[in-house]
Amino acid sequence: MAKTPASHASEPTVQWIDSTHDLKDFCDHAKAHPIVAVDTEFHRERTYYAQLALVQLRAGDRMVAVDPLADIDLQPLYDLLQDDDVLKVLHAAKQDAEIFLHAMKTPMAPVFDTQVAAALLGYGEQVSYGFLVEKLTGVALDKLHGRSDWMRRPLDKAVVDYAIDDVRYLPEMHARLQSELDDKGRRTWLDEEQADLTDASKLVTNPDEAWRKIKGAGKLKGKSVVVAQQVTAWRERMAMKRDLPKRHVLADNIVIDLARQRPKELKQMDRMRGFDDGAKRRYGKELLACIREAEGIAPELWPAPKESKPRRVDDALVSCLWAVVELQARENDISPQLLVSKGDLQKLAAQEEDIDVLAGWRRDLVGERLLAFLAGEVVLGVSGRKAQLQASSEA
Repeated sequence: MAKTPASHASEPTVQWIDSTHDLKDFCDHAKAHPIVAVDTEFHRERTYYAQLALVQLRAGDRMVAVDPLADIDLQPLYDLLQDDDVLKVLHAAKQDAEIFLHAMKTPMAPVFDTQVAAALLGYGEQVSYGFLVEKLTGVALDKLHGRSDWMRRPLDKAVVDYAIDDVRYLPEMHARLQSELDDKGRRTWLDEEQADLTDASKLVTNPDEAWRKIKGAGKLKGKSVVVAQQVTAWRERMAMKRDLPKRHVLADNIVIDLARQRPKELKQMDRMRGFDDGAKRRYGKELLACIREAEGIAPELWPAPKESKPRRVDDALVSCLWAVVELQARENDISPQLLVSKGDLQKLAAQEEDIDVLAGWRRDLVGERLLAFLAGEVVLGVSGRKAQLQASSEA
């Protein structure tokens, strides 16, 4: 398909909405349509929660840019996003879903994520919106305004048009992807993959599990593990309360140092490199109390240590399992990385089976093949200079 520069000469005029009356009028219009395209622009450099700066919507032949910074009641928008009869179409929807959940307290639903759908159809993992627009419509999008300050007012018309491009093509892309999913019988795959987007518990951080994402946590042992968990949970809740980036409350390296050294007095924190005096004055006593509480937790209640390295397994076996995955991926025109991670293959080789590839559509597509290979029921063979799976002569 030849590339065509984006041209909006024949498109309807984009409406700038900064009043509740106009927003309600558009949302009433949108509710009469089966789908509405949705995108957002936001900032979160100085806050824990994303600051919503712009909401772009398309329903039928109407496209609007909603200004959440104006004196406007966004409830009509929230009602639309929770309308079960209107499918919300987005690209890379997770952050948008998180933003709206924080505002609405209830997940946006139902949704169709074009990035997820594209991955399931072999377009590649986590493909960009611009790539997918060009692939499906032949239109090459302008990337000129990608670093705009979305909080600034007024926004130039060119900047608004750039933002509207993020919903302009979504209805057409949805139609194409939906048709391909139906043709290949993969619609149920999409439903499985998108389940987390409408599950509130999966869209918010669990403070008690946040420690697992900190660099260096995998090297902690014994009491240091539970101290890291409790200090990180405290930091997460403090960042939420003050709406600050976590690093502005306490840096990751300080969390690890606190877990290792487990200070009992404020003066012991003075020896910790990089722990600035302001943070110590503001949070020192609370952190000491948090550490004391963590050290009083019974060992049987400690979190399981984060694995820094996978259990030792036969590397050759893992390579063979990966070959099985690649063969199944090639046969079904899908990325092997979408099917399973190398880490999960190592767990499978170590006889662990609580992994994604052994559940849902992945089990049907490749999981059963992996289990059959491990059981010796199928083997890797060669035919016509190509690798393939063959029934074992001993099966």
